[in-house]
Amino acid sequence: MPRILESLALRMSSSALLTALIGLCSLAPRSSSADSQDPPKGVDPGWLSRAEAQILAGEYEFSQLKPGAVMAPNRAQDLRTRVTAAGIEFTPRLPADRPFHLALTLAAFGREGAPRPVLGGTVGADRSRATLAHGRAAITEWVENRPEGVEQGFTLAERPHGGGSGTMTIVSLAVAGDLRALSGRDPRQIEFADGTGRVRLFYGDLRATDSRG
Repeated sequence: MPRILESLALRMSSSALLTALIGLCSLAPRSSSADSQDPPKGVDPGWLSRAEAQILAGEYEFSQLKPGAVMAPNRAQDLRTRVTAAGIEFTPRLPADRPFHLALTLAAFGREGAPRPVLGGTVGADRSRATLAHGRAAITEWVENRPEGVEQGFTLAERPHGGGSGTMTIVSLAVAGDLRALSGRDPRQIEFADGTGRVRLFYGDLRATDSRG
């Protein structure tokens, strides 16, 4: 039986600068492009291709909902991502027979055994990327909205204080909403299921790099 999780703890080595990349996307991606057609007579195919790519990219850009809150749709994954000072929220892009709501909040960060609580951050956005800067904690949270899914990352401005050599760095996320976080069949992946047991989202593909790449 899958284990139900109320929080996620990401462990990384204690390098000076780390970026953890976590993919979040639906299990049933949809095509993000229309069927290809020949361009109208007299229209440069290269120009048309560039125009279509620009329009497609614009569909994944964040826009401001209100001060301190941005939102972006994801047509390919049928997701809508909302970023506020409190964290990141995911809902279906369009009204669904079985809607869902998932919220991920950066709750604590620091060395293993002594992580410190993290308060809300400052929201920013640039095209398909939104950021949530937690200045006092020296960590910036970000999301990149792409057809392949929504990628969440954490960039550490400096090495966390305390701990001995080899001590791990902990990034702890609080999970809220009407989806249950389950330890999936793949130990490297978390599944989010609704009340019927249907898996709606997965959270995986964790990677970490330091200042040396």
